[in-house]
Amino acid sequence: MNAVFQDLEDDNNEKNGTRVSNERDFKLLLQSFGDRQPFSFWLSADNGITLTIGWSATIGCVQYAASDGQPPYWVTVGDSSADANEHVNFLAGGTQTPIPKRSCMPLERVVEVVRYFLETGERWPEVEWEEV
Repeated sequence: MNAVFQDLEDDNNEKNGTRVSNERDFKLLLQSFGDRQPFSFWLSADNGITLTIGWSATIGCVQYAASDGQPPYWVTVGDSSADANEHVNFLAGGTQTPIPKRSCMPLERVVEVVRYFLETGERWPEVEWEEV
């Protein structure tokens, strides 16, 4: 499957428009992130699904939804015991966007979610998903 990268924080990111079709491509893209503040980006796939990913130095989150914006919207559940009032901020369009901490997981898990998506177009069944 092919997906196209779009940085939601930096419209001028030279990697915008990069095609990602496997885990290797994704890991190469990740290397370009460097030491950025937590931010969000899209991977829009040719199957009509977009992953919205929050990425920081240690944790991230994933939303799985139709590229046309129609529901349902599915988000990962990384820490179901997290306090409902705890949030992690990811930059999008210069604005801190609070994401519930319960939706966040270690980056290794985020990479696995993306790897599975690029292989199948589906949500990875090894993580819990919640409809929002």
